[in-house]
Amino acid sequence: FLSQSLNLSTPSLTLKGILACGGYTTSRLLSKLGCSSLDVMETVDDHTALARINGGTLDGKLIISKGGGLGTELALVKSFQRLRSDSQYRPVLAITMGDVAGIGPEIIAKVLQEPEVWKLCRPLVVGSVAALQHAATVTKCNVTAAEVTKVDDSLWSEDVAMAMNSSPVVPVLSPVPCDYQSITLGNVSSEAGRCAAEWVIHSVDLCTSNPAQADAIVTAPLNKESMNNAGFKFAGHTELLAQRSKARTSRLMLASDKLKVVHATGHCALGEVTTKLTVERLSDTIIMAGEFLRDQGMPSPRIAIAGLNPHAGDGGLFGDEEKRVLSPAIAQCRAKGWTVSDPIPCDTLFCRTVKGEFDIVVAMYHDQGHIPAKLLDFGGTVNVTLGLPIIRTSVDHGTAFDIAGKGIADHTNLLQAIRMATKMALGRQRRKAIN
Repeated sequence: FLSQSLNLSTPSLTLKGILACGGYTTSRLLSKLGCSSLDVMETVDDHTALARINGGTLDGKLIISKGGGLGTELALVKSFQRLRSDSQYRPVLAITMGDVAGIGPEIIAKVLQEPEVWKLCRPLVVGSVAALQHAATVTKCNVTAAEVTKVDDSLWSEDVAMAMNSSPVVPVLSPVPCDYQSITLGNVSSEAGRCAAEWVIHSVDLCTSNPAQADAIVTAPLNKESMNNAGFKFAGHTELLAQRSKARTSRLMLASDKLKVVHATGHCALGEVTTKLTVERLSDTIIMAGEFLRDQGMPSPRIAIAGLNPHAGDGGLFGDEEKRVLSPAIAQCRAKGWTVSDPIPCDTLFCRTVKGEFDIVVAMYHDQGHIPAKLLDFGGTVNVTLGLPIIRTSVDHGTAFDIAGKGIADHTNLLQAIRMATKMALGRQRRKAIN
């Protein structure tokens, strides 16, 4: 009866979402409505989860499923408040094109032909109209690049309808000239590097303007050599974003449905890790990891700390960093109310985390976190920059110069980055409303 009622066309009723109690009830209801899958977004309360419906009559709508008689006494109140808060809001995502000599334009053209993207957000490409139009041609994507000079709501007045017809008109903001014709696909180019950096800088300004013109940034890959040849002396996106947004500090996080890892140190030589790894830096990293999960609706995240040395130092036999740096940082964070593990040997830590014992891992250096994250879910792992005053997600792969222009690049990782940015933007919006 309920599924029949929800299938009825009621012009005077705007359905913001569904609250279903009981796993069996939820399963039967979604089956009757023709739902193909759910994208789980966050935890609302104990045994109560928020998700977005894929497929069927209520495609794109939100549903909160509460486990029968489980959950706290405020579970229903929290659920109703949550459904009312942002079910119709689509954040503006500034999608930077990256290095146009690589696959960035191609994966953007492909992802913007996905109806899901237009239902989740309002995409604004920051880059070259010529590059996107060429990418649409080589990928055989029916998208049209339309240059815009300002950002306002009129850019997306009919975007969902067009996307559902698989022929979206994509707004492209080109804040700096780009000599696209001079760039050879698959080759290092200072012109491509300059444009990639300038587009990131402008996107940061869109997010930090008052009022903000974008809710988050999603970056396609840039080439570090090209960017540095153009005079932008940064190790990568993270450092450029931190400087432009005036962030005190920032951290690189890799996130997928299977594993989330925040790195206490990032792009530096292995021999520099022990110098850069201080009590203050690690304490900041732990707190950033916890705050990220709190923004996603997890009130008490369980944070695991990876040991730096073999066997987490084994009582000082293999290094003293666990006693001298890791343990004091852990104590500081515990004193502030965070649930943090002792240093754990890495040969067991990631297995324990994937099995559900922890919600997030703090790794001490780049490869310690990158190897397990990419091994577990290469295509589904997204790069997130924590510590910035803005939201930034990115694909976790490079420019792939070897296949640029062939139209075969996979856009799945960019879709994941867009999903993550949308989720984070909505979480930040809710936190601002509460505060």
